[in-house]
Amino acid sequence: MESAIENAGLYPPATDQFGDILASLKNRFRIEQTGHIDFHLEQFSIFKDYLDISVKESYAIKNKNNDSYMLFTEC
Repeated sequence: MESAIENAGLYPPATDQFGDILASLKNRFRIEQTGHIDFHLEQFSIFKDYLDISVKESYAIKNKNNDSYMLFTEC
């Protein structure tokens, strides 16, 4: 399901951006694939109206003591 913003053509589809985002982040941080983790995305309010949420790619962004996660999802 595409959002109104994607339909308006304001942003290219996310699949076109995966490589560019990862390349940019890898220049600054250590990036690792997470493997399978249940992130319990249904608990986040942004996903409350979706019946099916799947994680397509997930990465841990390592930065000293401040690790972050980046998820590419499909709803």
